[in-house]
Amino acid sequence: MPIDEVKLPNFFLVGAPKVGTTSLNDHLDQHPQIYMSPLKEPMYFAEELRPEHMAGEVREKTEQLMVELRKYLDSPPYAKRMGGYISEWEDYCRLFAGARHELAIGEASTMYLWSKTAAARIAARIPHAKIMMILRDPADRVFSKYRQMASVPNYGKTFQQHLEAEQAHKEKDKIGMEYPSLDLGFYSWQLQRYRQHFPAEQIRTWLYEDTRSENFIREVYEFLGVDSGFRPDRSKRHLQQQVPRAPGFNRLLREVGITQTLRRIMPEGARGPLRKLIFKPRSAVQMTPAERAMLVEFYRQDVRKLEEMLGRDLSAWLR
Repeated sequence: MPIDEVKLPNFFLVGAPKVGTTSLNDHLDQHPQIYMSPLKEPMYFAEELRPEHMAGEVREKTEQLMVELRKYLDSPPYAKRMGGYISEWEDYCRLFAGARHELAIGEASTMYLWSKTAAARIAARIPHAKIMMILRDPADRVFSKYRQMASVPNYGKTFQQHLEAEQAHKEKDKIGMEYPSLDLGFYSWQLQRYRQHFPAEQIRTWLYEDTRSENFIREVYEFLGVDSGFRPDRSKRHLQQQVPRAPGFNRLLREVGITQTLRRIMPEGARGPLRKLIFKPRSAVQMTPAERAMLVEFYRQDVRKLEEMLGRDLSAWLR
């Protein structure tokens, strides 16, 4: 299909990260009147997310991912894929070539909320787009991000070291393993950017707590103008990664090849008990009261401003 005949998205789930957008994307994708980008997070409209703005290992991995994406984009039809970095408009349009008679067409790039460029760029291309966002207690959100990072075998930083590393990357103005992390929680600035470019009736904001309600998915469907009586299969559970109990020891095992050897020679039935010795559930990694108190003060002013903008009580985020 020629690019100028492709139907463009008419809604965006812009974030925030670590608020359940993967599950919501699945529930949107199941609706017969909704077409979702097969690439969950194309991130086209966020100019910051380009290799030249990234540091070291992250830049290398991004460049490798873009090579893989080139092969993916050149080989339709497209299988579902979690994310990527689309930099060309023609490539972005290809993601929506499969849309036909759906009423709502969208994508879910969670870094659009943080991005200083995405709101203006979306508005310039698709001014009628509907914008959806979910906001989570910023202290809980940043710690959830840390727990995700802690599940990476070679990571090994404490939460405090994670936050310090973010500041080092921020000062260099380069996206790294940690940055942005804290900055993702300044929601009032981020919401204001979208309000500057889109009328209020095109923006819908929910809190993370709202997503627990049985009415949540119905409200989402209503906002998008599709059949709100549709009920998606909500039984799917996404894999919860585990965290190494001793990151340094785990890293050593991987570097000398012992991990791979054990996978080859160990009976299937013995692998589970061994994993329990080496790893613990991500939920076992907890934020200390002192760490939470520090983050509450860090975000306090922004949370109070967000309260005024939304007209909602956010005092639970300040405890």
